Amino acid sequence: MVNYYTLLSIEKTADELVIRDAIKRERRVWNQRTSNPKQEIRAEAEARIINLAEAERILCDKVKRAEYHKLLEKAPKEFEKERQTNTERDWLELAQRYWDDDDYNSMAYACREATLQQPQNPVAWFLRGVSSFILKNLQNAVYEFSEAIRFNPDNALYYKALGDVFCLDSEYQKAIESYQRAKRIDSGNNEYDIEIAICYNRMTRYQEAYTIIKEVYAKDKNDDSVQEAFTTTVCNLILTSWSSDGESVWITNEAQVGYSNRMIDKLRGILISDADQKRRYNEIRDSILEAQRVEYRRSDHMIWYVVIWGSILGIMGESVLLGIILLAGSIVLYIFRHRKPIWQWNAQRLPQALLMTGLQEGGKTTE
Repeated sequence: MVNYYTLLSIEKTADELVIRDAIKRERRVWNQRTSNPKQEIRAEAEARIINLAEAERILCDKVKRAEYHKLLEKAPKEFEKERQTNTERDWLELAQRYWDDDDYNSMAYACREATLQQPQNPVAWFLRGVSSFILKNLQNAVYEFSEAIRFNPDNALYYKALGDVFCLDSEYQKAIESYQRAKRIDSGNNEYDIEIAICYNRMTRYQEAYTIIKEVYAKDKNDDSVQEAFTTTVCNLILTSWSSDGESVWITNEAQVGYSNRMIDKLRGILISDADQKRRYNEIRDSILEAQRVEYRRSDHMIWYVVIWGSILGIMGESVLLGIILLAGSIVLYIFRHRKPIWQWNAQRLPQALLMTGLQEGGKTTE
């Protein structure tokens, strides 16, 4: 005889809504296992689905449920044997097996059983947190990783996992605190500094990100993860040094040109493998080069130059030498005013309020 309350992990006093929710949850888990490549798992799943159907038929009918309760009272020894069998099953091993098979719903079920079986085992809580994280049940994962930490506060991996949950949930300050605790336990691991820098970047606190990742990069320039985080941070710093209206950016002064050149030069020699990051880097590098390209643009006030040159020609009728000097000087002035780098053209045409954004001459920079 099957104990349906044990099967559903609910109390004997549960109401119909709780029963139906438990049945729905269990069916979701066991229906997925019916297609498992391992025959023994498929057989267990098929048997469990039959039991779930029977549980629904009996427990959701008041009369049949009352009769079932009477039968429960007559069979205590049978259920004690069932409980003992369930206790002896190695749920941690099953959870690991399901994880290896990418069967995350089954992993979640086995982890839940493991924490019931060993409620003070930090590994059980950690694996349960992993399954919740994979299934995007982030609130559950926070609780489960916190339990793992409570039972073993000296494992850096548990703090790292908790930080990953907070980071995915955009709670970056909490993530940073978790990564910092992991770093205190495992100080030689660069991974925590990388994650902290990523969080600062997402919080747009680029200078703090750079302070951290610069030190890591100086120690390990060949690590792909370090290179990626360093490149992202440098690109962010460059972009925020430019003048912006909130949507577009322009290089508008010499300080921005110099800073951009010095920072982009720090990325020389890095082989960027990520396609999106490489595209972003190329766009920034090309924008810096374009800003320095000298370009001639015809004057919007050309008529005044024509008038001036005409007057000079008139003067040449009286004094050729003076006319030549004035003509040459006006041509030089014209070229000087209308042949200059793009960043100067930007500064000339953009509103003054926009020019005051970004890095200014004499401004403090992080390099």
